[in-house]
Amino acid sequence: MTTDVGASHEMDQKADLDRILNKLLTFSITLTVAPIGSYFICISYIFKGNPINAAITAIATSILVLAAFMFAPFLNDDTRKSRHTVVDGSESKEVK
Repeated sequence: MTTDVGASHEMDQKADLDRILNKLLTFSITLTVAPIGSYFICISYIFKGNPINAAITAIATSILVLAAFMFAPFLNDDTRKSRHTVVDGSESKEVK
């Protein structure tokens, strides 16, 4: 019985690690592509050759991506929710 609990806990940790790495990879790619893309889109279509305004737009885009990266953990915060576990198949105890 303890090996099932240990294996389940290990699988939960692996799933958490995979979720964290996927989020880090997503934000890393976004932080690379979004500012460069916004710079070239702005310099070509919006500001028509004005590199200063396009650079300001790229900087603002990178700041927005970084702010989203810092705000994302607050959206996934489970510590405020009470966690319950099943004991003996019928009861539940609060886990802190």
